[in-house]
Amino acid sequence: MVECKNIKLSWENQPLESQIDNKKITIVAAKETNLFNSPSGYFKCCDFPFYSTKIVGDFIMTCQINPTFEKMYDLGCLIVWENKDKWIKFAYELTDSGYPGIVSIHTDVYSDDCNGPMMEGPCWFRISRNHNVFALHYSKDREYWNLARIFRMEMNDCIKVGIS
Repeated sequence: MVECKNIKLSWENQPLESQIDNKKITIVAAKETNLFNSPSGYFKCCDFPFYSTKIVGDFIMTCQINPTFEKMYDLGCLIVWENKDKWIKFAYELTDSGYPGIVSIHTDVYSDDCNGPMMEGPCWFRISRNHNVFALHYSKDREYWNLARIFRMEMNDCIKVGIS
C-alpha cells in the first residue's frame, strides 16, 4: 500500500506492465533489468522501472511489499535516488542464496550489497531519513520493526523516493 496525499508520482524507465489504484501498485519489469553498480567497477546497471516523487529533507516512507518470485533476483523494493551513482535500494528479493529475503544496497559510486534474513509472505518496509542518516527497517506486523541497516550517506536535500 502506498499512501500519498497531494504527491505526484512519475516513472523513470517505464515498466513492461503496471497497474495503479488507490491502495496497490503492481509493477512488472522487463527481463534482465537491474539497479546495481558492481563493487569492482566492472559494470553499472540502471534500467529498472522506478515510480517516484521528489522529497525535500527528512522523511519516513513505509510500504508493504509482496513480490512474485519466479527467478533469482526478482524483487520488490523501496528506492532513495539522487543519481546513477548515489542511491539506496531496500528490497524483498529472491536471493542468490536461494530464499526470499531482506536485501539492502547502499551505493555511493559502488554498490555495497547485504543479504539479510529469510522472509515469507507480505512484509512491511520502512526507510527513514534524518539529515544524512538513513535507517532501513522491516516488519511482518507493522508493530515490531527490525533494523536491517543504518548508515550515513551524504545526499542532496532534494532526492527522489519511490518503489520498484
